[in-house]
Amino acid sequence: MRGPQLQLDIELQRFYSDVMQSLSAFQRIVATVNKKSGVKAICEEVVGILSNELGLDHCSIMLLDESGHYVVNEAGVSAKDVTKGEPSLNRSFKIGEGVAGMVAKTSTPILISDVDQDGRFLKIESAVDIGSLLCLPVCSGDRVVGVLNLSHKRRNFFSKHHEKVFSILSVTIGHLVTFVCLQKDLEGLNRDLQQTIMERTREIEASHEYLKNIFENASDIIFTIDNEGLFTFLNKRVEDLGYTRDELVGQPFDSLLISEEGIRAFVNVLKQGGRKTLEMELKGKGGTVWQTLCSFTPLRNSGQGIVGLLGVAKDITERKMLEKKLLQTEKLASLGTFVSGIAHELNNRLLPVLVYSEILQESSLGDHELKLIKTINRSAMGARHIVESLLRFSRQETPSKSYINLNSVLNSVVNILYYRMSSGAIELKTDLDKSLPMTFADERQIEQVFVNIINNACDALEERGKEAGEITIRSYSADGEIFFEIANNGPEIQKERLGKIFDPFYTSKEVGQGTGLGLSLCYGIIQEHGGDITVVSEEGMTVFTIRIPVIAAGGYASHPVSDSREMGKAEERRDKKRILIVDDEEDQVDVMTQILKGRYAVTGTNSGQEAIEKLKNEKYDLIVCDVRMPGIDGAGVYEWIKEHRPPMVSRILFSTGDTLGPKAEKIISRIGNNYITKPYNAEEFLRKIDDILTQDEHLPNE
Repeated sequence: MRGPQLQLDIELQRFYSDVMQSLSAFQRIVATVNKKSGVKAICEEVVGILSNELGLDHCSIMLLDESGHYVVNEAGVSAKDVTKGEPSLNRSFKIGEGVAGMVAKTSTPILISDVDQDGRFLKIESAVDIGSLLCLPVCSGDRVVGVLNLSHKRRNFFSKHHEKVFSILSVTIGHLVTFVCLQKDLEGLNRDLQQTIMERTREIEASHEYLKNIFENASDIIFTIDNEGLFTFLNKRVEDLGYTRDELVGQPFDSLLISEEGIRAFVNVLKQGGRKTLEMELKGKGGTVWQTLCSFTPLRNSGQGIVGLLGVAKDITERKMLEKKLLQTEKLASLGTFVSGIAHELNNRLLPVLVYSEILQESSLGDHELKLIKTINRSAMGARHIVESLLRFSRQETPSKSYINLNSVLNSVVNILYYRMSSGAIELKTDLDKSLPMTFADERQIEQVFVNIINNACDALEERGKEAGEITIRSYSADGEIFFEIANNGPEIQKERLGKIFDPFYTSKEVGQGTGLGLSLCYGIIQEHGGDITVVSEEGMTVFTIRIPVIAAGGYASHPVSDSREMGKAEERRDKKRILIVDDEEDQVDVMTQILKGRYAVTGTNSGQEAIEKLKNEKYDLIVCDVRMPGIDGAGVYEWIKEHRPPMVSRILFSTGDTLGPKAEKIISRIGNNYITKPYNAEEFLRKIDDILTQDEHLPNE
């Protein structure tokens, strides 16, 4: 009996010792851990007390990571690694692997009295001698949040009594850790909420300020009116009409309307309460009138239905003026098409007159007959210049600068406006510098400048009435710049108008007599050319001065005049050259044949199809082809030659009486300078032929 009693006494004594030891550690933990606020601090306090109270060689708390797949050491103490001199603490276990991983997976404590006798123990490479261990799940409710690892170098150190006591401790640790984490999350959420509230408040304030800026700085008048048609709100833009917002709030909207039709239209919108957009004239306080596009939208209240209208009044005064200008531009475009067709016919008719009158001047005629022929030739040349001027004036094309003589451009404009000046008893005086240098400019745009300024001078002189009008135009150059002075002795331009004269849409003319765009366009054109326009005006004299810089065309060079030896070689070559003339009008073929006969072997045909048939069977050194023909036109002939006779592409001379038509423009853009405009004289035609034939002596001859 003594043996079993002694064993029982030993067990009771150990139970008492284990429990008291565990309770002592528990008591210290409870007494101090509530003073800690962070998870790591709590874990470090627990492992420190357990290690000191129990004399453990190793004690650690491992917590689940964010993925939930590993338990990672959060805090621990252990003996130093004798080889490295560092704690063996930075460890982790995958759930289900090792003792810690198995406890985390099963949520069941593992007590190993003798690690050498238990195969579940995963040996760690360390100098620490572990004899027994106790691993407990750290839980919060039913959820495992980590494990508590306790180990001692002595075998059979841990007992079931330790397991029971420390199981309660591990649960307590689990609740504390969870509480601290929740508290931390709550604090974070609270900070985030406060930050979100502050950000939303700033956004609302910024949105309010943004909307306020939109309303106050909008280019349109924004307003609201109630169901009685009275203003309840207006933005600052209404001040452009001369009113303050306070003046109009409470006043009826239709008090700003001018026409009865506009008032009726507004009343209908107010009654119907729907969306509507109307063109309306609004009257300003100082008598100004705005052409506006007013859009109305119902304002709704969830409890009261429609409580008024939101209105936006857009100023379309300038748009209306531009629409009128566009209409005028369309008329000019139509004029260009009309002039193009007429020019083609006139130039075809003028060609025989010019050429035959030149030929007849070389024949044996009496003085009287020769004088008549010269008169015919001069008249035909004059008609030619008029047609050319009309074509240039009505041309609709993109800006294109070239090397030009501005005196020639001015003379072209004078030819157009000569009839107006002569019929209005306006005397024109010109003093043009014959040595005026050429410059790189857009001929069409410079023409427009001259036309607008001279037309304005005519308007001013006609406005004056009885006294004889006079326009004086002078050109000169100085310091690398070209100057044109266009003066008239019309009424003085008032000083307050001089500062606005180049402003868009500014005009002193009555409604319907001018758009106010002419001088503004002139100013823009000259500015784009690097120059400027100025004006001075006094009683009896107004002078517009145009300044344009002299700009040399890059690589420009005129063709040198051939000496007698070269001319002789050209004469020799002509005897061997064969020329094919293609024109649908027999008179045109006869004229060109007359000019070329005796110099070249000439063959004529009246259609593109016939020309192609001849080209299939015969060889020619040069082709003169009309652009506009029925059936296969000049473009068709060009395409056939390009495909079947490519060496001949550079030996085509196109003749046209219409440089405006799309077909002519298309071909001219592709062939460069190989075209001649009807009507031309014999010298021009022969020079063009010779230039093409001699431009490359090494071109192959089919």
